[in-house]
Amino acid sequence: IVFADVSSANATMRNLWRSCFLIGLCAAAVFLAVSFLLARWAVKPVEKAWTQQKQFVSDASHELKTPLTVILTNAEMLKDPSYSEPDRQRFTESILTMSHRMRGLVESLLELARVDNGAVKKVFEPLDWSSLVQDAVLPFEALFFEKGLTLETDIKPGIMVRGSTQHLRQCAEILLDNAVKYSAPGTVRVELKKTGHDKCAL
Repeated sequence: IVFADVSSANATMRNLWRSCFLIGLCAAAVFLAVSFLLARWAVKPVEKAWTQQKQFVSDASHELKTPLTVILTNAEMLKDPSYSEPDRQRFTESILTMSHRMRGLVESLLELARVDNGAVKKVFEPLDWSSLVQDAVLPFEALFFEKGLTLETDIKPGIMVRGSTQHLRQCAEILLDNAVKYSAPGTVRVELKKTGHDKCAL
């Protein structure tokens, strides 16, 4: 009968099993991390498209809500017999102005989607910023009156900027719409002035 000491071999086997287990665990962790990164990379275009779609719906609803609110308010005030004929004429002109603008917004929904996707470059041209802001203010006068707000304007004439007429007009209208919705009772002041040699502030 021969007895052999195999404790060294058993220790080596245990170390081998331990090393294999640790290597397998690390490999699984690396594989999981790589799979997670690849999955995020694969779904990133879908996520971007979904975000752009939600942003487009939000922008479109906001753009359409503003002229609709102006039209409804002016129409309700037009039905009030207490207003004079010049006031009623002004309400009618505001309704027509916003109706044409709303038609333009509906026609430009596809263009807005293209802009959100980066497929359309904005066209910049010299424009009269003072006149554009003044035109944007006029249809909102009835809305401010209806909300019990006083609207004051201090728009310096002849301020020229280089930009997109459509988008700058929308910017002014959104600011006015937010002022109607979120201002406490009191006075809302719209001011446009030069702030330097080649700068202006709205």
